[in-house]
Amino acid sequence: EGTSALYQVRECYKYRPRRRESRNVRRFYLAAEEIDWNYAPSGLDLKTGKPLTGTSVPSSYHTNGACMTYKKARFVQYKSRAFRARVPQTRQEEHLGILGPVLRAELGDRLIVTLKNTIPFPYNIVFVKLFFSDGPGVSGGSVQPNQVYTYTFDVPENLLNDTKKPCKSFLYTSAHDPTRDHITGLVGPLLVCRKGYLNSGESKPREFFLLLSIMDEEKSLYPPPNVTTGSDATATNTKFGKYGRINGFVYGNLPGLSVTVGEDIVWYVMSLGSVIDVHTATFDGNTFTEEGTRRDGRSLVPGVTATLSMRPDNAGRWMVYSDSTFARSNGMFAFYTVSECADTRRGDPKNNGKILEYYISAEEVLWDYAPLTRALVTGENLTDPNVDGSIFVRHDDLFIGHLYKKVIYRGYTDSTFSYPIESSRDILGPALIAEVGDTIRVTFRNNASRPYSIHSHGVQTRYLYSSGLDYGSASQVGPGQTFVYVWKLPERSGPGAKDPNCIPWLYSSYVDPVKDKNSGLVGALVVCRPGILDSYGRRKDVRRELYIYMSVLDENLSWYLDDNVRMFAPGRVGTDYRSDPEFEESNKKHAINGRLYGNNDNNLVIEYGERIVWYMMVLGSQIDLHTIHLHGHTFIHSSEKHRADVIHIFPGMAEAVEMTADNPGTWLLHCHVMDHIFAGMETVYTVLKP
Repeated sequence: EGTSALYQVRECYKYRPRRRESRNVRRFYLAAEEIDWNYAPSGLDLKTGKPLTGTSVPSSYHTNGACMTYKKARFVQYKSRAFRARVPQTRQEEHLGILGPVLRAELGDRLIVTLKNTIPFPYNIVFVKLFFSDGPGVSGGSVQPNQVYTYTFDVPENLLNDTKKPCKSFLYTSAHDPTRDHITGLVGPLLVCRKGYLNSGESKPREFFLLLSIMDEEKSLYPPPNVTTGSDATATNTKFGKYGRINGFVYGNLPGLSVTVGEDIVWYVMSLGSVIDVHTATFDGNTFTEEGTRRDGRSLVPGVTATLSMRPDNAGRWMVYSDSTFARSNGMFAFYTVSECADTRRGDPKNNGKILEYYISAEEVLWDYAPLTRALVTGENLTDPNVDGSIFVRHDDLFIGHLYKKVIYRGYTDSTFSYPIESSRDILGPALIAEVGDTIRVTFRNNASRPYSIHSHGVQTRYLYSSGLDYGSASQVGPGQTFVYVWKLPERSGPGAKDPNCIPWLYSSYVDPVKDKNSGLVGALVVCRPGILDSYGRRKDVRRELYIYMSVLDENLSWYLDDNVRMFAPGRVGTDYRSDPEFEESNKKHAINGRLYGNNDNNLVIEYGERIVWYMMVLGSQIDLHTIHLHGHTFIHSSEKHRADVIHIFPGMAEAVEMTADNPGTWLLHCHVMDHIFAGMETVYTVLKP
C-alpha cells in the first residue's frame, strides 16, 4: 500500500569502484509459459486421507467440487536461444513444483538471461542481491507478449561474506507487477556458491528448495474464475481462498521429499507474499543447524531466504510446515520421508545420560486472564468502558469477560498424580530440564474431557506414535487414559556451537494443533550442554531462569468456546455469535503467560547482581510476530553476538537471552507492536535494590 521509494546512486570522481574486465559468463534461456496447475493432485488432505471437499478445510477449497486446478504461468528453462528443446527436470528436482528451475552461479559470475514471453501479459526478471541494468528499448525493463529480450546480471564478489557455507539461495521473480506476477507463479531459486565449488569434486549435500507463500488467486494475472475444470457458472460468485502453498502444493501434496538416515541435507527455505506471510518453516522429527545454532524452525518474512543443514536421525514420515496457525490451517504443510538403509538400521537409540521422569496431566480449569481487572502498568480500571482494554474483560449477558474454561498442563510428583507441583509460570506447563545425552520419560494422564497429547520440538523419538503428533500412527490420549512418552536427547537436540549453554523448545498438544494450543496446552523443554546442571537439575552458570510466553490466545478457536458462552454469556446462546466481529475481538487475548495487562503471578522478581536467563517463546498465527522488549536492561543473545534490549520471535520459536540484573527498579516488559500493547501484552519485572 505505497511502502516503496526510489533511491539514486551516482558515481563520484573520488571513488570509482573497480570493475572486473573478465568474468565467467553463464547463459540461461527462460520462457514464461502457461500451465494448468493443480494445488492438490490427489484431491486429498494427505494428513488425514480425507477428500478436500470435507468440512475440515476452508470452504473456498471445494466451492467447485474437488477442482483445484488453475491457469498459471511458470518459468521454463531451454537449452538455447531457439527455445525448442527444454532442459529436462531431473527426479531430484521433482519437489520444485511450480518454481522455476534452480539457476546456479558463483561469486563474480556474469549471468546473461534471455527471456521469451509466451503469456498474454508483460513480465521481466529480477534477481535479489545481483547487480543489473535495465535494457534499452523495453518499457520498464519488461518483455511484452511474443517478444524475446536478453538481460545481464553480475554476481557481487562479497555476496557470501556473512556465511561460512559454500552456497546461499536467493530468489528471482518478475517485478513488472510484483504482487500479481509472483501469485501467478513467476518465481524461482538462484543458488550462488563460492568460486570453483560447482565443478569441484568435493562431496555435496542433497539440496531441497522450499518456497512458503500464501496464494490469493483473486490477485493472479489470470483472475478468477479461471478454474480449468468445472463451469464458470458455479465460479462466478465465488470468493476464492488463500492457498497456503509450499512450492505450489497444499495439504501434503508436494512430492519428492525423500532422504535417508545420516544423509547430509541442505534445505533452502524462502518466502514471498504479503503481510500475512509471516512463517516459521518447521521440521517435525529432526533438527537442523544454521550458522552454529540448532533449531527445528526458521522464521521467514517475504523476500527472506535461509540455508539449513540437516543430518536426519529419525526415520519416518514427518511434516514440514508453517507454524503460523492461519497458514497451516489453509494447507501449508508437506511431508518428508526419512528412510533407513541397511547400514543405518538401529535399535532403540542409546543415550549415556540420566533417565528423567516427569508426570504431567491435562486438567480443565477456570482461567482468569485478569484477576485484578486493572492494568498494573497504567493503573486503569479495565471494567471502565472508556478504557482501551475493556473489551477484553467485558462481562455481561453478551460477553464472556476475563474468566474462561481452559485446559492446562500440570506437573505432579509421581505416578499416583496425588501431589501437584506448585508453579509460578501462570498458564505454562511444568518446565522440563535436561542435558544432552539424557532420556526423558513423560507419564501423561489426561484428566480432561477430550483427547490430548504431548509433542515436544527438538527431541528424538524412536516411533511416530510416541511423538504426540496428529498424523500417521501417532497417539492421542483419551479422557481418563495414561500414556508414557520416551524422548531421547542426542547432541542434535542440544545447543549448537554458537548457542548459549541451554536452549528452549516448546511442547504442546497436537491432536488438533490450532485448537489445543488456543485451549491452553503449552510448556517448555530446556536442553543444556553436559555438565551445566547440578544434581537438582538447576543451572550452575546462571542464578535464575524466567519464562516468557507471548501469544494472542484466540478463544474463538478453543475447544471450550461453546461451554464458555453457556456459562458466562448466556444471552448469546442460540445466536450466530461466531459471526459477530465485536464478540470475536473480545475473545482474542493478547497475553503474556496467559495474563493480560500485567496481571501475572508475582514471579518476575530478581535480586540485584544476579545472572539470569530469559526463555522467550511464541505460538500463534501470522499476527504473532512479537518484538519482546525489556526496559531497564540489555541482554546478550549469543547466536546474534551483540547486546540488545529487543528480540524478534516468530510463531513456533523459542530463544534464550541472558542478562545481569544491575539496574534496580520495576521495569516494563512488553511486545513492542503497538496494537499488542493496547490489547494487554505487557507486564513488569522487578530488580531489588542491593
